[in-house]
Amino acid sequence: MDEPISELDSSSENELHAFDDVSSDNLLDFSSEYVASSDWDASQFDGWGDPIADASYWQQQEGQNSCAVVAQISVYEAIAGVNISEAQACQIAEVNGWFDSEAGTSPEHVGKILNALGIPTEVAYLTVR
Repeated sequence: MDEPISELDSSSENELHAFDDVSSDNLLDFSSEYVASSDWDASQFDGWGDPIADASYWQQQEGQNSCAVVAQISVYEAIAGVNISEAQACQIAEVNGWFDSEAGTSPEHVGKILNALGIPTEVAYLTVR
């Protein structure tokens, strides 16, 4: 596990730059695949966590490629009860080589932010046939 990060560096040297706006004309439409069923019942959930309580830690990602970063800070906030901004988490990840604003987070680096903040993770890859 990586060493915990004791302090976030907010110096201008590590300042993050804004992401370019993405035109919706350039995006594929997968909305029909992500529409939740209106008859879903949380009591029938068969997974980890509490989807109703954990929903309070969800946040819309600001950057185009920061989905893995935002997912990790949502987990961190749920476990530690401490808020961390997307910009702070991206800064931590970028400085450590775990995130690139143009390419995102590669699979081998998912979980590294949590590890650095003291939350252990396990990584497993499944082969789909």
